[in-house]
Amino acid sequence: MKDINNKFATIQINGSEKTFTVADLLKEAVNVIPKDGLTPELIQKRLRVLKVINQAKEENLQTLNFEDADFKTACECVEAMRWGVIDPFIIEFCDLFK
Repeated sequence: MKDINNKFATIQINGSEKTFTVADLLKEAVNVIPKDGLTPELIQKRLRVLKVINQAKEENLQTLNFEDADFKTACECVEAMRWGVIDPFIIEFCDLFK
């Protein structure tokens, strides 16, 4: 079991500020489709991570609570993510999933 604090930060994007939580950024990473697509097994794994994210949002939880296998999937998604913005929170976010 792995718990991640669902903290937030304001990031400057195209001249305007936008607030993101860890859950928001993780959802972006999970929804990036690899070059070779997704197998049904990968879809199931990512759906489990999305379930953790959605539960945290629906219940306004301050912590994302992952089973070990789901945390591993989240880490793989974050590692594969390519970002279009430079901000210290992105690095802090990525470090949570190592």
